[in-house]
Amino acid sequence: MAKIVEPIDELRVLVKDLLAKCDTLERENKRLSELCAGYQLQLSEAKAQMEQEKQRAQAVVLAQSLVTVSGSAKVARARVNSLLRDIDRCISLVNR
Repeated sequence: MAKIVEPIDELRVLVKDLLAKCDTLERENKRLSELCAGYQLQLSEAKAQMEQEKQRAQAVVLAQSLVTVSGSAKVARARVNSLLRDIDRCISLVNR
């Protein structure tokens, strides 16, 4: 009978070890999932910021073209400010 009990005890120990490793891996998986979600949030924020910077760059290009066309920096600046306000309003509407 002792010959049967020994392998069963060994199996119990192995199963207990496997369950402990499983718990450890589940905790690690949860931590990594949360970390991944945080990185995805950072990425989406960076993409939004990059899009805003692209829009600002386009506004600068437009401003330079307006100065060239209108010949007056004051008129061009007023037009660019108007366009920037429109862009900011659109961005705030999108963010709602």
